[in-house]
Amino acid sequence: MLSPFQSEQEVIFNAPLEAAWSFKMDLTKIPEFHPRVFKVDLLAGKTFRKTGASYQCHLSGGKHTCIEKDSEIIPLQKIVTVLPWHAGDAARDRGSGPLISCAERNPARRIPT
Repeated sequence: MLSPFQSEQEVIFNAPLEAAWSFKMDLTKIPEFHPRVFKVDLLAGKTFRKTGASYQCHLSGGKHTCIEKDSEIIPLQKIVTVLPWHAGDAARDRGSGPLISCAERNPARRIPT
């Protein structure tokens, strides 16, 4: 059995922590800071992140999408996101269950100006 795929991503905002966190919580803003995402579909109709919220990201090139789900949110510290299922996933094809994708640590970090 394959171990779950994991990655860590960091986005640096040149803004106060609270402003950056507020921006990051708005799912419609993902294409503005994620270089591989050009569109987001709100699967539950909710604009803002919350534990359990799912959304579909359309990746650059227009051929691929992935559904993501926020599994843990610690305000002003981190967001943990999983990819419960996405087409073509080798582990899913073998029936091994959902894959953990990425833990975004410190998604709203201050930069000295």
